[in-house]
Order: sequence, then C-alpha cells, then structure tokens
Amino acid sequence: MSTKNSPNGLSPESIAPLFISLRQTPVTVAFSGGVDSTVVLHMLVALRQQGILDTVEALHIHHGLSECADQWAAFCEHVCALWNVPLTLARITVPEDTGEGIEQAARMIRYRIFEQQVMGGGCLVMGHHLDDQAETVLLRLFRGTGLEGLSGIPQSRVLGEGQILRPLLDTRRHAIEQYARDHRLDWIEDDSNNNERFSRNFLRQRIIPELEQRWPGAARRIASLTTEISAVKQVMHDRVAEAMEQCHRHEKGWWADYTLLNIQSFRLLNSELQKQVFRFWLKSHTGSVLGREQLDKVFNELIDARQDAEPQMKVGDYILRRFRGELYITSIADECCYDIQVWVWPISEYIVLKDGLRIYSYCEGDIELPDKQLRVLRREHISGSEKIAVAGREGRKTLKRWLQDFDLPPWCRNRQPFVFDGDQMIAAPGLWVCPSYQGKNASGVGLSCVKV
Repeated sequence: MSTKNSPNGLSPESIAPLFISLRQTPVTVAFSGGVDSTVVLHMLVALRQQGILDTVEALHIHHGLSECADQWAAFCEHVCALWNVPLTLARITVPEDTGEGIEQAARMIRYRIFEQQVMGGGCLVMGHHLDDQAETVLLRLFRGTGLEGLSGIPQSRVLGEGQILRPLLDTRRHAIEQYARDHRLDWIEDDSNNNERFSRNFLRQRIIPELEQRWPGAARRIASLTTEISAVKQVMHDRVAEAMEQCHRHEKGWWADYTLLNIQSFRLLNSELQKQVFRFWLKSHTGSVLGREQLDKVFNELIDARQDAEPQMKVGDYILRRFRGELYITSIADECCYDIQVWVWPISEYIVLKDGLRIYSYCEGDIELPDKQLRVLRREHISGSEKIAVAGREGRKTLKRWLQDFDLPPWCRNRQPFVFDGDQMIAAPGLWVCPSYQGKNASGVGLSCVKV
C-alpha cells in the first residue's frame, strides 16, 4: 500500500504520535465503510507496514436497518481482504420500542459490542472528525445540556477494559475526503446522511454551511470551545467530588453495591451544585448524561416528590428509584423471572444463580449448614402466610414483614434468594439466619450474596 501526504497535511505520519505507545495493543477500527472510517483504516494499515503497530483489525456492525446493509457488509469484507485486515462482522437487531428512539437504541447496542471488542485492554479507533465535534456541540446545545454535554466528544476515553481513540478529531471533513481522493479510495455513501429529518443531518446540510459562509472558520471555533469547557469542567469536577462526600452513602448489600444519594443532605447544597452533583453521580454509575429537560424531570418527579413517595424513572438501560429518602440506580436487565435452583453443598462452595447473583460460603460464620443437597428459592416460591423466626429478632413474622424490617428495597424483595433444607428455611444470605440453623462461636459457615 502506497501513501502520500495530502495538501492539507493529513497523513499516517500526522497521527502516528497517538499510536507510538500502542504498538503491542490490539487495535480495532470501527469500520462502517464510510469515508471517515475508511481513511482511518487506510492510515493504520500504513502504520502497521511501518512497524508502528503490530496488529490492526476491523469491526463492522450490521444493523439491518437499511436495505443496503448486506452490500455495506460485503464492501467492508472486500476492503479488509484487500488490505489484509481481520474483520469481525457483528449482526444486531435494534428494538423499536425502547422509548429512546431507534438511533439511540442502535448506539447503545453498538457501544456494548465495542466494549466487548476491547476486553483485555484493546483500543477501538473511531473516525470522528472536527465537523462531527461541532455538530455534536450544537446538537446538545439545542436539545438542552450542561457543561458535560458542551465538552463534546473526547479524543480518547476509557471503555470497559480498554479505550476509545479518535485520531481525526481535529481534522475537517473536507480534508478527510481529499485524502481519500488523493489515495483513490472507495467508500460507502449512506443516502440516509442526506435526510434532513434527522437533526444531525439538518445541522450538517443547512446550519453549519450557513454559519461557515457568514463566519468562516465557525466550525473550528465551535469545536475548539470544547477544550476550554473541558478545563472548566475539571475545576468543577473537583468541587462536585468534594460536595459528593457530604451527601452520599455506600450501601454494601447485593441490591445496591454502589453509592446512594441521600436526599436530605443533597438538599443542603445550592441548587446549581445539586444539578452538577446529580449528573456526576448518575454518569459515574451508568455513563448517562442528562439534558436540562430530563434533569428537570428527575428533580420534579423524584427528588421533589413527597417524603413518603417511592417514584421511579427509566434512564436508558437503568431505572432511578427513590426509597426512604435515598436515590438508587437499578439495571433493567436485573428484572426477570426466577426458577428454583439446586445447590450441591458442600461439593460446591458457591452457586451462581441464573439472574447473575452468587451465593457463596465462607469460614467462621454462624450457620450450621447441613451436608446435603440444598435448594435456592425466591419469594414467589414461598408461602406468604407462613410465619418464620429469625435469629436475634423477637417473634415470628411473615416473609413480607421480615423483608420490610430488614429495609430491603421493595423492588429487590422478589429477587432476594433464600436457602432451604427441604421445606425448612436456613437463611436469607446477606440478611438473616433462622434459629434452627444458627451455630455457636463462629463454628459454622457464613453465607453471602453478591452480584457476579
């Protein structure tokens, strides 16, 4: 493969400094077949030939949303075969009823696949450029956003066990297209990019050209604003982290192994700091960034709800919940049906349940666990009228009452596992042990429950 410098200075050598430290790192290009990702792949193949990178791979996601999807996949396979690049073709199905819109739903699935691709410390390279940056800032501004949104697309960031890198983020679209023409590259033209029904296309086709005509260089100045905003954001981040210490509580149960937000302490902060602290808290646990309208909705419906209310709100793949004066985050994926499972004790010291919880035993606990086959049940498998006793507590109560007394959040009560010896309950791991199975002086075992 031959390469040459384009008149605008774009070349493999111009992006090489970003990859010097990644020589032995598995590098994968998110390859749609469009001009941006085609140029990125072309330049990285050149860096591989120069010995700067050991390996270069490509990942193409077949969304199945366009009648041309098969042709695009075939094009990517052809290019990768021509350039001797291993290609992973991921076929996905995008649900239409997520409530987030089909574009956002597709994006969320893509990033889950991206994260899988970089497991073990890989680097995913994307073709975003300066015009994408300007479009993103304007799009977020018009939709309503804060400093987090206006800081734009980062050139690099952590993704799961690996990272994302965008080497063309300071390069204009026309420079990328010129590079492709200079090297006689073929690429895919997606007709949907001309459909102004999509907001980003409207900005690209109408708004930004008008801005550039009136104020030449407007796109670059809009994009450069993100650097200054990022610096301000870092200062604010330090202040927000300090404020976070005043209103968080770390819950150690399997149902919430993360930092909860205490509303009473949270309300002692000034209103603007409250918004920033909430954004910080939400992003640190979900990666989601809310716009102003969504943020106002959270405050109106969750934070400002009456004290005894237990409202909830869906945000992407998560649900925000309020319970006893604190905010929780739960994953939609955790909500499922449960089967009775058999635990072959003591041959197996732990059991992984089908919903991702794991019950494990440890030494020096207070449970006399019988050496026999045990059963793991959920609330739906247990009689609601039968009263049971709990070690260290007085009286006998129904399962519902005990779960309330132990402050287990309502949405977790159906998921809480219970270990049984035949028809007799032994324990609710993480909560209690029944008197008949309580040992003395830590002579038995302990049972704990965690998310895998």
